[in-house]
Amino acid sequence: MSDQQEITQAIDTYIEGGVTGDSKLMAEAFHADATIYGVADGKVEGGPIQILFDAVEGQPSPNLTGDVGPIEVNGNTATATAVLTDWSGINYTDQFTLLKADGSWKLLNKVYFDRG
Repeated sequence: MSDQQEITQAIDTYIEGGVTGDSKLMAEAFHADATIYGVADGKVEGGPIQILFDAVEGQPSPNLTGDVGPIEVNGNTATATAVLTDWSGINYTDQFTLLKADGSWKLLNKVYFDRG
């Protein structure tokens, strides 16, 4: 499997965690030290990725869909974008940095834009 396919698979796992409301599934895609940041109500919010896991757990979004790309790979680092539609009625654009360590790609940082 190519790096691009592995990165897409990691992002798809993240999205599936959102669809099912399963934070344990979602966590498989993220590095243990991952972070999340975005702007809500005009101010920056975020911190450890556990913030996202806590919000997702038990809150499925069955209509959530996502398109992945573009992806840029630079050795063992990468950047990727996912355009998400209908995460509990909200549309997001997520941008990720990824790190390939121990043979697998993990999402290291997520920044998001709430498109409404």
